[in-house]
Amino acid sequence: GLLMTILICWLVPIIIVVALAGILLNRSYMDSVQQEIDASAENALRLVQMQVEDAVKDSKAVSYDGVVRSAYHGYLQSGDSAALYGEVSNYLSQNFTREEMYRAVFIHFWDVDTGAYVLTQGTTGYDLLRKCQTHAPQILEDMEDADTDIRIRLVGDHLYMARNLLDSTFTPYATVAMLLDPAELFRPLDAVSRVDQVQYY
Repeated sequence: GLLMTILICWLVPIIIVVALAGILLNRSYMDSVQQEIDASAENALRLVQMQVEDAVKDSKAVSYDGVVRSAYHGYLQSGDSAALYGEVSNYLSQNFTREEMYRAVFIHFWDVDTGAYVLTQGTTGYDLLRKCQTHAPQILEDMEDADTDIRIRLVGDHLYMARNLLDSTFTPYATVAMLLDPAELFRPLDAVSRVDQVQYY
C-alpha cells in the first residue's frame, strides 16, 4: 500500500505535467501553422491584386498610347476597314501574344463591322476564337453605359475584363476586351491551398 501511494504521488504529477506540456506544445504548433497560413493567404491575395492591376494597366495602355485611335482616325478618312483590321491586329499581336494572363484579346469597333482578335501564347484553336466572337455582342452591350469604367464580366465560363476606348471628344468608339486566364490570374492562391497537406500531431 505504501509503495502504491508513493508511485501514485510520483507518477500522477509527472503524467499531468507531460499531458499539459503536450497540450501547450500542440496549441503552440497550431498557432504557428495558423499564422503561417494567414501570412501566406495575405501574400497570395496581394499578388492576385497586383495581377489585376497589371491587367488594368494593359487596358489603359491600349486606350492611351494612341495606336488604335490613330488607326481608327485613318479609317474615318479612308473608309478602309481592311487597313484598320490589319493595323489593330498587328498592334495586338505585338503587345499581347506573349502575355500568359490572357487567353485572348480583342478590340471591337462600335460603328465599324470589324473587330481584331488575337490568341495569346499557349492558346490556339478555332473554337476559342469563335467563342470570343460570340461573346463580343454581349460585352459591347454591357459597355454601352460604361464610359471610362473598367468592367469584369463572366460570360458562360469565360472571364473578361473590358474597357471602352474614347476619342478626343471622350466619345467611345471601340471596346477592348481581355479574356483572362483564371488559372494564371489566381495562381498565387495555389500556395495557400497546399495547407490542407499539413498534418497535426
